[in-house]
Parts: sequence; structure tokens; C-alpha cells
Amino acid sequence: MRVAVIGQGPAGLALAHRAAARGLYVEAWDPQPYALHVLSVFTDELPAWAKNLPARSTTTPVVYTHGGRKIRIDREYRVLDNARVWQKLTTFPVHRELVDADTVTPAELGADVIVDARGTRDLYTPGSPVQVATDDFVAAQQQAHESVFMDFRDVPSNRFTYQIPLDSRRMLRQDTVLATRTPPEEADVFIPLLASPYAGSHIPYGARAGFVNPFTGYSVATSFCLADETADAISARLLHGTGGSSPRLPWEKPSFRTDRYLSVLCLRTLLSVPSPLYRTMIEGVFSLRPELARKLLILGYPGATLEGMARIWATLAGSDKVRLARAFAGAATSGLHLDRKGYP
Repeated sequence: MRVAVIGQGPAGLALAHRAAARGLYVEAWDPQPYALHVLSVFTDELPAWAKNLPARSTTTPVVYTHGGRKIRIDREYRVLDNARVWQKLTTFPVHRELVDADTVTPAELGADVIVDARGTRDLYTPGSPVQVATDDFVAAQQQAHESVFMDFRDVPSNRFTYQIPLDSRRMLRQDTVLATRTPPEEADVFIPLLASPYAGSHIPYGARAGFVNPFTGYSVATSFCLADETADAISARLLHGTGGSSPRLPWEKPSFRTDRYLSVLCLRTLLSVPSPLYRTMIEGVFSLRPELARKLLILGYPGATLEGMARIWATLAGSDKVRLARAFAGAATSGLHLDRKGYP
């Protein structure tokens, strides 16, 4: 059974690696040898096979609220060493060339099935919400060598500063906009939070399959976690066809689709309230117990999303509770629905 994977960002790499580990013959296409942007994840979000991937740094980050409160996140945070990660996981042939995934057929690539893992920049619709950030690489100073996951101090209420050490000498600082419908023309990070549905004939994966959490913008850990299950589903479909007895792809399952629906509601709700309240809700995530916060930040745990939002709502002032409840009701009654693949 032969699988062609177009796109070797973190999602395509993870799936190709796990499919090859299961005995499928995998070939990949991507002109770039490895991802150039900084990739960071909490170690406890990764599956067992990925927990010890090469890292440039590991830290225990903190969050600073707009009022100056310091919240320590008692979880290991890894900045991946992209070159070494790609070298370790590339256990299959890779063609360093562009392929038009919109028109190519499996037969043209000598494959039984094609996986499209090219991300979602081409699926972005102007006016839809995005998360954006600008990068600033600075020399590490001893007094500033702190890993800060989010810093809401001294920035506009719809922004936060992100600061992580890359090694003993350099740090990355990002000025991040949580969600906006009017992004700047230039941005180093550009994450469509509600990309258009994938309409191609291949199997999408990663952000292209709807893995981006609309509430947080996170998707890398989800792509790693779902790689095994997706590879198994592809293998079963190649063996037995795509009839009623074939396994669902993980993002087509009710739990994933429900959580994506809830996260879309959260995003639309928070975009409709004043940005200081949006900021307060995001800050509230890090006051939750660690396991609940972990599940809230990624997709696939609808119960955690409901519980987390309810607990954060309960901590708000009375006027903010009313404002948020009205905004949520408005988002829920605006005709939002998801198709079979989990897209709004």
C-alpha cells in the first residue's frame, strides 16, 4: 500500500513517519528540507513516540496577567530543534519539488492515496479571523532569560507578548494578536482560525483537516497525537475500501466535531465582546487545574471545553457574566453548523 504525502510541515512529517512505521510505503513531496519557523509544544501534549524529540530548549513557562499577577505553568515546554527533528522522523523518501496537489492524481505519484498536508494559507478568506504575530530575535540577558507563555502587561488588550529562550544566547519575542479580522499586511506568523473547508479529492491532514483550535490557534500537538490513528484508518481504507464499515478519520468523529463546534462558538463569542473581556477569558485558562487547561487548549475534548469555559465564566464580575452569556447565545443562534468534516 503506497501513500503520497504532499507537504512536510510538522503535520505532514508526523503522519508520514507514523504511516511508514506501520509498514506503509510512503513518499513525500516538499521543496523545503524542514520547517524554518519556531515550533514549540508542551511535552505532555505529545504522544509517547514524540516526547523525546530533539529540543533547542526546555523550560517551565509563566503567564503574566494584565494586572501583573504571575502564574507558573507547571508543565515542560519544548522548543523543537527543527533540523534534528526532521532528520530523525524522515524515514521515507522525500522529493524536493513542488506538486500541484489540487490537480495531481494518485496514479501520477505512483500511490494508492494522497494526503494533502499543505496548511491553510490558501484557504484563508479575507475578513475571517486570524491569529498573527511578529518575530523579534534578541540576545538573551540573564535577567530576562525567563520563558513567558503569555504576557498581557503593558500591551493593548487584544495582544500579548510571548518570550522563549531558543538557547543560552538567543530568545524569541513575539507580539501576538489573539484574533483579528483585519490582520497587518506583514506578519511572521499567520494562522487562519476559521479556514475555508477543504474541497479537494485527497485526504487532508493537519490544519487542512481542521486541526487548528479556533479558540487558541494551536494545532501542532494535535497533528502529532492523531498521526497513529489516521495512519491506521488510511491503512484500513486501503485494505477494505471506504464503505460503511471502514473506520472514520479521527477528525470526523463526534467528539472532535463537537469540540470544534464549541471552540468556534467560543471564538465568535469572544470576537463580539470588548477585547479586555476576551483577554480576561484567555488569562482565566491558566487558573484552571493543569489537566483541564491542557485539554482546553487543543481539540478533541468537548467536555473539557465546556467545563473550562463554565469555570472561567463563574469567576467573572456580574456585568461581564451577562455580557458574555448574551454574546454566547447570539453566536449559538446565528445559524452556525458544522459539516461532516467539522467545518463551519
